[in-house]
Amino acid sequence: LTLRAGKPERDGSMPISFTVDAASIDEMFIGEKRADRMQAALTAARKITGSYTLGPRGRMSNLEVKLPPDATRTSQDIADNLRWALIEMTPEFPEEPLGQGAKWTVQKGITQRGVHVNQLTTMELVKVDGNRVELAMKQQQSAAKQSFQEPGLPLTQQLTLLSGKADGPLDWNLTELAPRAA
Repeated sequence: LTLRAGKPERDGSMPISFTVDAASIDEMFIGEKRADRMQAALTAARKITGSYTLGPRGRMSNLEVKLPPDATRTSQDIADNLRWALIEMTPEFPEEPLGQGAKWTVQKGITQRGVHVNQLTTMELVKVDGNRVELAMKQQQSAAKQSFQEPGLPLTQQLTLLSGKADGPLDWNLTELAPRAA
């Protein structure tokens, strides 16, 4: 994934464009029968482009992911996963200045594969070293009972319950557009 920054706006936000340069998967994880279909999807995924706006506190807006005309259903799944990964890769910071040990919480609604999900993320600034920061993140996701339709599929499905938790570190050099490790 190559990220390119545009000219900063007066409000401190930055337009970002991106291109998927490479995509691969180990056949061991998907099995021989699915390998051809997955290879076709990955070939189309290498043509995915898009853009978003990154706010001065890390908030992403105006996310657009553009698929090539030959995109398969599996390519659309890959694009949905990319969309979610882009949203998740950049943490939002509060307005007030932070120091080591600071904690804050970000609550937002996101859409994953057609399902509206409530997400609560608690972050702690563990370490500051020049332009590098290390964050500890804890995340909870939940969704109420709802009907949904996955992008690209004509079926309407019923979700009865969704709940999940995740946690881990995030290391970010703030001179770069996105964290390199999470």
